[in-house]
Amino acid sequence: MDVTLELNGKKRQATISFAQPEDFAFAKNWKEAVGADQNPFRTDTVDYAQLAVKRYEATFDMGVYANSLADFTDHITSNPKVEVGGFAVLRCDWFPGSNIIGFTHFRRSWSNRIILD
Repeated sequence: MDVTLELNGKKRQATISFAQPEDFAFAKNWKEAVGADQNPFRTDTVDYAQLAVKRYEATFDMGVYANSLADFTDHITSNPKVEVGGFAVLRCDWFPGSNIIGFTHFRRSWSNRIILD
């Protein structure tokens, strides 16, 4: 899904999509970019990215993750009480240093609630 963002008063286009395993290098790249910087906003973001990737990698083979909106719908249609997760990224081609500039790790619970991890 394409979205419009505003950066320094200019509108820019970005895309939200379900992450694929090849996308997860962004967490390592972000850690390298932060280096010895101790700014808590940056270090917390890098830590969260690394934890989200590890959670995804640890549980993906269990079949509890969706890789597309259609896949998400298929999981719920086949079992309305299923808990299914997702990992979405915000991607652009205009930000220096990383084409992934944001992410979210989330789950749909058995009681039909969205949980942002």
